Amino acid sequence: LCSLDKALLSRIAAEVLGDFFEVSAAHITSFILLVEKGMPHSEAIFPRGTRAVIENGAAIITQEKRHTPTDYCYRLIESETQIPELDGVIFITDTENSDKIHESLKNIYKKSIKASISSDTINNGLFVRPKKDGDKILCGGMHKKLKKLFCEKKLSTKERAVLPVFCDEKGVVWVPGVALRDGEKNSDVKKTVIFCYGK
Repeated sequence: LCSLDKALLSRIAAEVLGDFFEVSAAHITSFILLVEKGMPHSEAIFPRGTRAVIENGAAIITQEKRHTPTDYCYRLIESETQIPELDGVIFITDTENSDKIHESLKNIYKKSIKASISSDTINNGLFVRPKKDGDKILCGGMHKKLKKLFCEKKLSTKERAVLPVFCDEKGVVWVPGVALRDGEKNSDVKKTVIFCYGK
């Protein structure tokens, strides 16, 4: 790393650290100084429990594991529902207003996914919870296990941990970026559900 041009080293630092948190110029500078000094056991502390440490001539980046939420459940309301366990928010709005709201949320959160869901097919309102063993969703005319769909989408353990499962009393309705229940696209009466996370 020390032999690289500083501009290239800066790009590498931004890309590597960006896997763990939102990177600023100050974070890149801290990482470069750590590498250039190369002092054994020295370290730089970054957001989200991330740290870089010099060990055996290498810069090693680690992150403390966050507790993966397994027991939250929120009944969703029109407008905004905060999901503190996921560092995120769920917003339900009329489809015609969704683009404007979605753009404003993207200024706050790193990632966002949205879907249009039929109001008249939802049984007794929507609620959101983590995935449970055996969860299935009706899509493509078949009941498919979420575990299998996650594998098909090649989602990492980290990605699976932050994906909420949207349900009604009939079962799973939507898993962001994975599947939407059959029949949800066919109605003229729709709401847009936006899930944003990762401040």
